Amino acid sequence: MKTHFLRKDDKQIHAEDVPLSVLAKEFGTPSYIYCLSTIKAQYETLSTTFAEILPEHRQPLLCYACKANSNKAILSALRNWGAGLEIVSGNELIRGLNAGFDPDKIVFTGVGKTDDEIEAALKSGIHQINVESIFEISQIDKIARALGLVAKVVFRLNPDVWGEGIVKFQRDASGTSSVFLQIAL
Repeated sequence: MKTHFLRKDDKQIHAEDVPLSVLAKEFGTPSYIYCLSTIKAQYETLSTTFAEILPEHRQPLLCYACKANSNKAILSALRNWGAGLEIVSGNELIRGLNAGFDPDKIVFTGVGKTDDEIEAALKSGIHQINVESIFEISQIDKIARALGLVAKVVFRLNPDVWGEGIVKFQRDASGTSSVFLQIAL
């Protein structure tokens, strides 16, 4: 991976073309420093790769995990480059909408979603909710019906199936295999 943190002839480390000492003097330390050009290069590598190997009608929605960094400038830049957003809370939904994300490019995942968070997600018209349990699918269905809406969900199954091919790429961090099933409520 090409990084945009470089040591230049002046023996200083630079973030893109700015010496870190200048940033430390202006903003103090510790400071968080991000190089949008590095983030953009990573996103473009991923999106270009999918564009080259998959037909146009099968292109995935590439979502940035808001929990990784919810800085509004970074979120806005990713949105401008075409990324979607993966959220795990109602606060992240608000951050994503405030950063200008189209709700149809937001995916809500994770365990422990509250009724208020599910309602806000449904009302905003997000792309989908990733469901982790039978209880949660009932919870989403109840809220969607009360709102007169159809919930777009993807249900995660852990069938404990092992094998070669695509299955090996579906194992989660615990080593359990996962399969996603898309349904509408």
